[in-house]
Amino acid sequence: MLSPAATTQGGFNALAYHWGIVEETARAHGQHVPRDRWRLAGWVHVAESQVQARRDVLTGLPDFLHYFQQVVALPGIPEQGTPEECLDVLVGNGVAVVGTPDDLVAQLQRLEEQSGGFGAFLAIQHDWAGRDATRRSYELIARHVMPRFQDATAFGERSMQWVSAHRAAFLAAATQGVMEAIQQDAAGQADRTRPTA
Repeated sequence: MLSPAATTQGGFNALAYHWGIVEETARAHGQHVPRDRWRLAGWVHVAESQVQARRDVLTGLPDFLHYFQQVVALPGIPEQGTPEECLDVLVGNGVAVVGTPDDLVAQLQRLEEQSGGFGAFLAIQHDWAGRDATRRSYELIARHVMPRFQDATAFGERSMQWVSAHRAAFLAAATQGVMEAIQQDAAGQADRTRPTA
């Protein structure tokens, strides 16, 4: 199943209901549909900072808004306002992510919680930003967002949690080791400075 309006208010509210219909329909036909085949879609642009991401999308957002305010209606798109005001509404309502990779992570976690689980998130190509900024957005997503949801960092995170949980014991052992090394060095210094007969 593809949910292209997953981040609009109506689409978001209906996510869990939609999957229930899919499961019910599959059962009625003797089939099983795994959640990992479910695709959710939404508008995304990330940059190193929220300020930069907003600056990037204001390149093409006015044309996008004109089309959806004057030509075709689309739920979730503000009917009026400056591009900056409309961007505030789109981001504030969760319709679009225009910010940092962490903002996209928060959106994906929000969608995961609301839906009960899905297979993939599709970033809708929107032409809001220029080519270089768009390429950089995808690079940041690949580097900082995708690994968190593809279990690529799971081993490192588990290791870090384990070490953190045992930190006190490691610190005590390290402190003891340093003290023993200091004492051994002092004893060695004393032996070397003793006069020989």
